[in-house]
Amino acid sequence: MDNPSRSTSWPAHFAFASGCNWWRNTGFASGSINQKIADVKTARDLMAIVASVGLAQNLAALKALVTDGIQKGHMALQLKSLARTAGATHNEVAEVVTRLRELPHPDLTDAKKLIQQLRQN
Repeated sequence: MDNPSRSTSWPAHFAFASGCNWWRNTGFASGSINQKIADVKTARDLMAIVASVGLAQNLAALKALVTDGIQKGHMALQLKSLARTAGATHNEVAEVVTRLRELPHPDLTDAKKLIQQLRQN
């Protein structure tokens, strides 16, 4: 690596163990099949594949974080937790969460008030 700004170091060890008879006799021959499919001949080839998969996973995680999926799910869990902490029963949680979603910045006081209102009706 001539340019250190374009290199990285990752202290991990990877290997294909498919070449030994033990591996083949235990029914895990998929290692050698995967090696052939990926056309892996050297440690550098394997390193490039592992790095590529890692980068792809990181990009997928970033996409998930910036889209609605995880954020909506996380908010739903937070609001359920808030409702339960405020004292909502199992039967009240869904309604309390629905009402908390309508508030700009729901907190414990809001949740307690909503539970009180539900129980008065």
